[in-house]
Amino acid sequence: MKRLAACFVVVGVLSGACSGGSPTGPDAFTDSRSGSVGASSVTVIQGASVDLTAPRAGTLTANLTWGSSSVDLDLFLTGTSCASETALIAGNCTILARSETSVGTSERITQSVSSGQAVRLWILNFSPAAQGFTVNVDIR
Repeated sequence: MKRLAACFVVVGVLSGACSGGSPTGPDAFTDSRSGSVGASSVTVIQGASVDLTAPRAGTLTANLTWGSSSVDLDLFLTGTSCASETALIAGNCTILARSETSVGTSERITQSVSSGQAVRLWILNFSPAAQGFTVNVDIR
């Protein structure tokens, strides 16, 4: 079975393990990544990204969760040409999907993808505290 090749790109402080995805059946693909993103300041937003290539066409759903409700993480989906969180925040990237809830401990996005499409998930921290996170991806 085809494994999703993805690794975290370190931007700021990011730690975590990359793990391979596994299909849950002939019609679905799931994957999970865990890591952490550094504390942000008024002038510098810290972020992390996860690159992945869709192994099948369908609807990509990404669920981001973290532990502290006092931390504001946001989730964005772009093409892999979006090179940095600075470019993303400056509006220099095409955003395919976004979730920017300012309360709670989760964000969720959905987007149609084609087989072989390369995308980048961005996790941005808008809080002055570092935070661990998990992002779960499902394509059906």
